Amino acid sequence: MKASFQRRALLSAAAAMSLAAIAPAALAQAKDPILIGASLQLSGPVAYVGEAARQGIDLQVDRINAAGGLLGRPVKVLYRDHENVPDKAVTNVRELIEKDGVVALVGESSSGTVLAAGPIIGAADLPWVISVATNTSITQRPENKTALRVSPYDGLQAPYVIKAATKRYQKIALLTDTSGYGQGGRNDLLAALKAAGITPVADETYKVGEPNMTAQLSRIRDSGAQTIVLWSLGPDAAQIRRNMRTMNFELPTIGGWGLENTSFIKLAGKYSEGTWIVSVDPLARNTPAVNAYREAYDKKYGLAKMEYPSAVALSYDAMGLLAAAIQKAGSTDKAKVNEALKSVDYDGVIKSYKSPWANGQREALTIDDLHLVTVKDGKFAVLPD
Repeated sequence: MKASFQRRALLSAAAAMSLAAIAPAALAQAKDPILIGASLQLSGPVAYVGEAARQGIDLQVDRINAAGGLLGRPVKVLYRDHENVPDKAVTNVRELIEKDGVVALVGESSSGTVLAAGPIIGAADLPWVISVATNTSITQRPENKTALRVSPYDGLQAPYVIKAATKRYQKIALLTDTSGYGQGGRNDLLAALKAAGITPVADETYKVGEPNMTAQLSRIRDSGAQTIVLWSLGPDAAQIRRNMRTMNFELPTIGGWGLENTSFIKLAGKYSEGTWIVSVDPLARNTPAVNAYREAYDKKYGLAKMEYPSAVALSYDAMGLLAAAIQKAGSTDKAKVNEALKSVDYDGVIKSYKSPWANGQREALTIDDLHLVTVKDGKFAVLPD
């Protein structure tokens, strides 16, 4: 009996030692995950937008889970494809909140779908960090009361674009799509032009996916414009640039960050060269955080395959800020996380965030976080100041 007791004691001690040797990350994985929801456009002609957001979020989640998770638990993101359809986005958000029990939402890749689903998230008081959608009104609407944003909203980009354009030109034409993104941008561009004391010589719109924009471009040509400001996504911008070349009509073109994706370059080819585009992509910098991010992305996806650099980085930072707030709150309780988001700090890849949402602020970026890139030899290159 004494020998049997000794054997049991030795086995118990060995088990205890084995448990102690297990890495904290492994212990975290054994617990129920913290569920985060993300409704993105993951199919259709601009699926690359949602895919870029998903890559950034997943890259951050990989980093978090490798370090032991949050509050000793792994993080899991539940993705839903809204196909850029507002009604589908509403359904997705309801399911994520009511069926799946997510503790927060992150990402969102389309202004129109955000505007449709936002009131549901607000009514549920769920923490919500937006990383791509840029319509200025999103964070201003009272029904979207928990919405916080990392992306460069249109009201930030538009003055920056107009300032860059008016350094060289006074006769400015606008060409914007009729989506929530395009028309939100148009309103902000008109406001920025008015503040600069300039009336656009042309103000043209088009429907997303319109196969030919010759009529709009003819009116812009006849207006005597010296430059075109585009507020559109890559495929449409490529069509515009092709139409211009067919018409033997060439003007300097500057656009919002919706053009900073490889689909624009692939579809427009040599006609994309020289276009100026707003960016927040950090990959031109060398900091410990950026270098770690660069290496992690290259290992997981391959840097050469990155389609929408700014959207990836912003989504990475959005998930990082949300995770930092959960850690700061010491809980997944929505009220505590919402409160923690007001004073959260996080060393991201776009910037080092120091309580960006304090004192009622809803936007994490400032105009100082923006820069311009141009298409040069089929790649995005940073323009000098």
